[in-house]
Amino acid sequence: FRIELGEIEARLAEHPGVREVVVLAREDAAGDTRLVAYCTGDGAPGAEALRAHLGERLPEYMVPAAYVQLERFPLTPGGKVDRRALPAPGDDAYARRGHEAPVGETERALAEIWSELLGLDRVGRWDHFFELGGHSLLLVQVVSRIREVLDAEVEIGLVFERPVLKELAEALASARRADLPPIGRADRSAPLPLSFAQQRLWFIEQLGSLGSTYHIPGRLRLRGDMDREALVRALDRVVARHESLRTTFSVRGGEPEQRIAPETTRFHLVEHDLAGEAREALERVMDEEAAAPFDLERGPLVRGRLVRLAEDDHVLLLTMHHIVSDGWSTGVLFDELGRLYAAFRAGRDDPLPPLPVQYADYAAWQRRWVQDQVLEAQAGYWTRTLAGAPELLELPADHPRPSRQDYAGASLRLKLDAELTAGLKALSRRHGTTLFMTLLAGWAAVLGRLSGQDDVVVGTPTANRGRREIEGLIGFFVNTLALRVDLSEQPTVARVLARVKARALEAQANQDIPFEQVVELVKPERSLSHTPLFQVVLNWSDAPRGGVELPGLRLAGAPGAQQTTAKFDLMLMLSEADGRIVGGVEYATSLFERATVERHAGYLRRVLEQVAGDDARVVDRLELLDEAERRRVVEEWNATGAGYPASCVHDLFRAQAARTPEAVALSWRGERWTYAGLEARANQLSNALRRRGVGPEVRVGICLPRTPELLAAILGVLGAGGAYVPLDPAYPRERLGYMLEDASIALVVTDEALAERLPEGAAALLLLDADRGAIAAESADAPESGAGPGNLSHVIFTSGSTGRPKGVMIRHSSVVVLLHWLREIVTDEERSAVLFSTSINFDVSVAEIFGTLAWGGKLVIAENALELATLGEEVVYASMVPSAAAELLASGGIPACLKTLNMAGEALPSALAQGLYALGTVDKVGNVYGPTEDTTYSTYHLVPRGADQVLIGTPMANAQAYVLDAHLQPVPIGVAGELYLAGDGLALGYVSRPAMTAERFFPCPFGAPGGRMYRTMDRARRRADGELEYLGRADFQVKVRGYRIEPGEIEARLAEHPGVRAPIVLVREDAPGDRRLVAYYLADEPAAVDALRSHLADRVPGYMVPAAFVWLQAFPLTPNGKVDRRALPVPEGDAFAARRYEAPVGEVEEALAALWAELLGVERVGRGDNFFELGGHSLLIVRLIERMRQRGLQAEVGTFFTTPVLAELAAATRHFQEVRI
Repeated sequence: FRIELGEIEARLAEHPGVREVVVLAREDAAGDTRLVAYCTGDGAPGAEALRAHLGERLPEYMVPAAYVQLERFPLTPGGKVDRRALPAPGDDAYARRGHEAPVGETERALAEIWSELLGLDRVGRWDHFFELGGHSLLLVQVVSRIREVLDAEVEIGLVFERPVLKELAEALASARRADLPPIGRADRSAPLPLSFAQQRLWFIEQLGSLGSTYHIPGRLRLRGDMDREALVRALDRVVARHESLRTTFSVRGGEPEQRIAPETTRFHLVEHDLAGEAREALERVMDEEAAAPFDLERGPLVRGRLVRLAEDDHVLLLTMHHIVSDGWSTGVLFDELGRLYAAFRAGRDDPLPPLPVQYADYAAWQRRWVQDQVLEAQAGYWTRTLAGAPELLELPADHPRPSRQDYAGASLRLKLDAELTAGLKALSRRHGTTLFMTLLAGWAAVLGRLSGQDDVVVGTPTANRGRREIEGLIGFFVNTLALRVDLSEQPTVARVLARVKARALEAQANQDIPFEQVVELVKPERSLSHTPLFQVVLNWSDAPRGGVELPGLRLAGAPGAQQTTAKFDLMLMLSEADGRIVGGVEYATSLFERATVERHAGYLRRVLEQVAGDDARVVDRLELLDEAERRRVVEEWNATGAGYPASCVHDLFRAQAARTPEAVALSWRGERWTYAGLEARANQLSNALRRRGVGPEVRVGICLPRTPELLAAILGVLGAGGAYVPLDPAYPRERLGYMLEDASIALVVTDEALAERLPEGAAALLLLDADRGAIAAESADAPESGAGPGNLSHVIFTSGSTGRPKGVMIRHSSVVVLLHWLREIVTDEERSAVLFSTSINFDVSVAEIFGTLAWGGKLVIAENALELATLGEEVVYASMVPSAAAELLASGGIPACLKTLNMAGEALPSALAQGLYALGTVDKVGNVYGPTEDTTYSTYHLVPRGADQVLIGTPMANAQAYVLDAHLQPVPIGVAGELYLAGDGLALGYVSRPAMTAERFFPCPFGAPGGRMYRTMDRARRRADGELEYLGRADFQVKVRGYRIEPGEIEARLAEHPGVRAPIVLVREDAPGDRRLVAYYLADEPAAVDALRSHLADRVPGYMVPAAFVWLQAFPLTPNGKVDRRALPVPEGDAFAARRYEAPVGEVEEALAALWAELLGVERVGRGDNFFELGGHSLLIVRLIERMRQRGLQAEVGTFFTTPVLAELAAATRHFQEVRI
C-alpha cells in the first residue's frame, strides 16, 4: 500500500490526549518495516487507546504497530524534528491484547474453524488470522467452513480486510446466505458426465502427442522392515474408497462419460526385484514408469511399482493421470496410505470415515449449478476482465513456435536466499499482500519487460476445494485462474502490488466458474500452437508440507526421472521451505534453450531484490541485467575498433590509380575505362569545378545518366574538395527544386537534355556536353582539394515524414572506414568484376563505387540489377535488394559467373538466400544492414548454407550497435528493443534540420565521452551468440523494393488533393513476397484512382506512388480510439463486401454442411463458413466426429483447428467403409 503518513498523523492528532505527532516507517530489524507513531501530550494515552482510536478511522494497514510517548521531540539545529534521533519503540509501545474468549455464536464458530484449520488449542477474539499462521490455501477452507457452519457466503478478500476474529465476525452479520446447494449423490443408473476440467483434459488427449505431460508421479524410498501385505492392502483400500481411481472414460452418442469399476477393483502394482543390480537398473525402471502411457478408455488411471533394492530397502513409484487427480489429491492419497498402512500393520481395521460424496457426484453437481443464475455474475466478471487481452505473451524464444504444441519440456531449480525471502515477506506485510501476490507482481514485471507488453496474463492454479464435502476426495478439482496484470503508465512497484492484489482477490471471488467455461466465454483465437488465454503460469504452494508416515520405515524422496514435458511455455513453481522461497521453472524445449531460461530466472531474482528494497521504483526502470551480461551486450559485442589511416575518399582512388594506371576501372556497353583514364577525366572536372568556386563544404548537384561520365563527375566533385548531391533525373521537377534549395546547391553537373528537368535558375550548371571543350582544356593533374577527413563527401536525400525529403550529410572519414572494412571482407577475385547497378540516390552506391575503385577492382555499369543476365559481361560480385534477386532467381537470370551476392535495403527471406545457394554456382550470400545515417552499412551477416533464419549480423569495423529500451538502457539478450548505432560511420546530421538532427542523433551513454548515437527506429534483438536479428520498424517507416519510405510523406502529399481526407498509407503483403503500398482515405465519394495516382506522380518519385487507393467512409478504430491499421481491408473488390453464401459442392461438403447445421443450430452452412465462427467448440467437435463416423467420414480432432473452413475440412476428410466380422 502507498501510505500517506500525514493522513495518519492528522487522524491521530484528533485524539484529545495527543498534542504533537510524527509517524514514520522504521526498519529496526532487517526486512521488518513497521509504522511507528511518536506522540507528545499531557494525557499520555496508552498504545491500546491510540490503536483503537485509529482503528475506527483508518484501514488496518494504516494503523501503526507501535506508539511511543515523548515529553518533547528531538530537534535539528534548524529547529525541525530530528527524525533520525527518534528512539526505537520499547515493549510498552505495543498494544498488548491478552487472550479474550470469543463472544457470541458467530465468534465462537469462527474460533472453532480457525482452531481446527490452524492446529491451535484456542483462538481469541483479538487474534489475527495471518499472524497465527494462516495463508491463502487455508483461506479457501475457512470460506468453505463458514459456508457450511454459518450458512454465509463470503469472499476471500473479506478476510484480508478483516483478519482479526472479532472484526470478521462483525462483517459476517451482513454476509449473504450461501447460494449453492449441497452436493448430493448422482444417479448411477444414468450416464455420468465429466466435470468441465476432465472434459477439457479428455479433449486435449484426443489431439494426441501428449506423452507423460499430464502424469502425476509420486516416489518414496522405504528403508526398514516393510510389511508388504499391509502396503498392498492399503493401496487396494485407497482405490476402493475413491471412485475416481476406478474411473475410465468412454464415448456414447458423441459424448464422453465416466465409467466406474466395482469396489473390488485392486490397485495395479507391478513388483521388481533389483537387489544387487546397479543404480542404472532403478533409473531405467523409473524412466519406464514415467513414460508409460495411460489408456483413458481401458484404464487403470492409477498404477504403481514396488522396487526391491534390498531386504530393508524399497522404492515405491505411484503414478496417476491428471484426469482423476491433482496436487491436493496427492496429499490425500499419501495421508490415507499412511493411516491405512499403520492400521493394517497393527492388525486393525480401516480407520478412515466413509466419504460423504464421490467425484462423479461433484461432476454432476457442477454441471447443474454452472448453468445456474448464481454464476452469471462470475461469467460477466471474466468476460469483462479478459476482453481485449493479448492472445499471446510474446516472450523472446530461441526457436520459432511450432504450429502444434508438442509438450516437450525440461526444468531447472530456483532458490531465493533467506534474506531475500525475509525482504519479500516484509514487503508483503507493508502492502497487505500474500507472498503469492508479491511474487506474481515480480514475475509479471519480468514477463512484461521480456515481451515488451504492458498487458500480461498469467495463469495460476487454485485448489477449488471450496466445499467441505470434497476436501477429502481424490479427483481432478483444481481450477485455473487467468490473472491479467496491468503494467501500463509506468507504475511503481507499490502500484503494481496494489493492482495485483485487487485482481487476485477479484479472481478468487469469482473462482467458482470453471476455466473451461471462461475459455468458451472469452472465445480466444483457436490455435494448436499454444494454450488459450495465457501461456505462462505461476504455481505457488503455501500449504505446510505434511509428509506421509509409515510405521517402522524411514521415508525419503526417491530421485525422479528427468523432466521431459511442459504444459505451458513457462511455469514458475514456488513454495516456502525453511525460511526460503524454493522451486523451479518448467519450460517448453521447443521454444527455449536452458541457458535462456536460466537468464530469465536470474532476471526474476534481481527484480525481486529491487522490489523488496524499494517499492517506490518504477517497474520499467528495474534492472534486469547483471554486470556480466551488461558488459557483454554493451562492450564485448561492440569491440570493433580498427586503426585505419585517415584520408579522403578521392585520395584512396588516386593512390590506386597510381598503383594500377592501366587496369580497367569501368566497363560499360563494350567501353573500357582504365584507372588512368578515369582519373584524368575526373581531374579535369575537378579543375573546372575549382574555377567555379567549388571547395570544401560546397555542395554540387549531379544529375546525369548512368554512364562512365557519371562516375567521373562524382570523383571530380570530390577531387575539387566539394560534396556531391545526387539528383535523380526521374524525380518530379518540384522535388528536385526542393532538394536544390534545401541543400544550398549552387552548381549542378548535368547535360543539356537533363537540364530541362531542373527548375529554371535554381542553380548554376556545368553541362558536360555543351562545356565539353572547356573541360577538356583543363589540366589532367589532380588539384589540391583542400578537403580533409572531417569535410563532407556527399549528401543523400531520403524520404521524410513531414512530406519533404531530408538530406543526410556524410563525411569523408565515415566513408573511408567503410572502404577499409570492405577491403577486408571482399576478396580481390570478387572485386575483379563488381556490378554497379544501384542508383547514386541510394547509399548502397557508395559501397559499390568506392569499395571497388579504392582497391583496384572493376565496375560493370548496368541500368539496374535485372540486366544482369543480358549484360554480356561476367560479374562476380553484386549488391541488390532481395526483391530484385528474387525476380532474377525466378526468371533464371543469375549467371553462373556470379559468386557473391550482398543483399541490402530490405529484409532478406531465408528461402531466397537458400534458393540462391541451391543454384550451385553462388558461393556467398551476405545480408548487410545499415541506414544512410550510418554511411550505408552498419552490420553484416554471411548467411550459412541451410540456415532457416537470416540475421543482420554483427557491427562492422569501428561501429557499435546497441539494443535499448525506452529509457535508453540495454535490454537483455534475446529481448526486442530499438536499435541504436554509434561509431565512425555516423552522419553529421540532416541538412538544414537542426531540430530533426537533435531528435535522431544524441549523446551516447556508452563508450568514450563525447560520442553520439543514432536512433534507427528499427526493432532488433541480440541472440545468445551476439548476432543481431532484425524485427521490423519501430515506427511506420517502411522499405519497399529496397526504398526507404516514410508513409507520412506520401500521406502529406495525398492530403493536398481536394477530394481526400485523412489519408493513411501502409505496406501490405497479402501474398508472400508481394509487398505493396496501399493508400486508404476518407471522402464523401470515391475519387478516380487515375486522378490520385497522377496527383502523387507529380509530387513524389514513382516508387512512392501507392499501388492501390481504398476509399472508406470511416476508419476502423481500436478501443483507444486510434485507427486500427490491422483491420483495414484488403484492397480488392470482393474484400469490401460481406462474404456471400456459396453452396457446398460435392457429396462430402453437402454431408458436412448438413451435420454442421444440425449441431450448430444454424439454417444453412456454406462452403466458405468457419466452424468456430459459427459457434463451434471443442465438445461439439467430438459429437461431430461421431456423426461423421456414422456416415462413413473420418477426420482427426486436430483437423478442425488446422482446416476449420467447410470446404477445406471436406478436402481433408477421409472416406472409410466399416467392416463387421
